[in-house]
Amino acid sequence: MKWSSPSLERSDDELILDIIESANYGDYVRLRLSLKDGRVKLTVPWKTKSEELLGFLRRTCGWIRKNLARQRQKNAQRLQASTPYSAKIDSEGCVYLQGKKLALKPTQLRAVQLQSGLDGEEPVLLVPEFSDMPPTFSRKLQATMVSRFLKRQLCEIYSERGLKICSAMRLFPRQFLVSNALTSWGSCNAKGVVRLSWPLACLPAKYFDYVLVHELAHLVHMNHSAAFWSLVERFCPDYRQTRKELREIGLKSIFAEEIFSDSELQDIFRHSKRLRLQAA
Repeated sequence: MKWSSPSLERSDDELILDIIESANYGDYVRLRLSLKDGRVKLTVPWKTKSEELLGFLRRTCGWIRKNLARQRQKNAQRLQASTPYSAKIDSEGCVYLQGKKLALKPTQLRAVQLQSGLDGEEPVLLVPEFSDMPPTFSRKLQATMVSRFLKRQLCEIYSERGLKICSAMRLFPRQFLVSNALTSWGSCNAKGVVRLSWPLACLPAKYFDYVLVHELAHLVHMNHSAAFWSLVERFCPDYRQTRKELREIGLKSIFAEEIFSDSELQDIFRHSKRLRLQAA
C-alpha cells in the first residue's frame, strides 16, 4: 500500500506501507520500521476500518518520517565507518584472522590450513578449490569451511590467551563454547557456561580480551551493576572505548555469508565420496 501525507505533495515523500492484519494485538496498533528499503510495516487489529487506519497514519506521519530519516542516517554512518574486519570472503578473495588480512589460496587439500609466510611473505590460507562444482555452490562450501577454521582458531585463541585471562581474574568457566550467535559477541549463563561468537576470531586481540573479561565477570555478577563494571575495568581499563568500537563494528555486519550447517556439510562430503568411488 502506498500512502502520501496530505501535507506533502512531492512524489518522493510517498510512504510505502505493508499492512498486516492480526488477531493477536487486541485494540493496539503496532508500527515496525524496516531499515532495508524504507518500508513501514504496520500491524493492526483484525478488520480495522480504513478510516481509522488513515486517521492513525495522519496523526503519526511526522513521527514515522522523523524515525525513518534518523535510521537512514544511522545506516549511512555505519556504512561510512564500516570496519575492515570481516568473517566474509571479500571480493579480493581474503578473510581476516585476529585483525590481519589473509589471502585465500585454492589447493587440492580437503581442509583449510594456515600457511606461514616464507622469506618475508605474508601468510596465506590454503582452502579446497572445489573446481568440479558450480561456482555459487563452491563459494558457499568454501565459506563454510573457512568459518569452521575460524571456529577452531577461536578455540586456540582461548587456550593460548583466554586461559591467561582466566588465571589473572581467578575465574574459570565450567565450560567454554564457540557459538554462532548473531546478536551478542558473548554470553554467560547461570551454569557457568561461557560462549563466544566465532567472528571474534577475525578481530584484533583486544576485542577478544574485553568480551572474555566481560563474560567472566558475569560468573561473579549476573547483572550489569556498578560492581560488575568495576570488575571489568580492573582487568580491562579501556573497556568503555573497546565496547564502543565493538558496537560500531556490529556483529551482523562482519558475519559470514550464507554457509552450510554441519549436517549439510557431512551429507555433501558423504555424497561426493560415493561419487568418487563410483568413478573409480
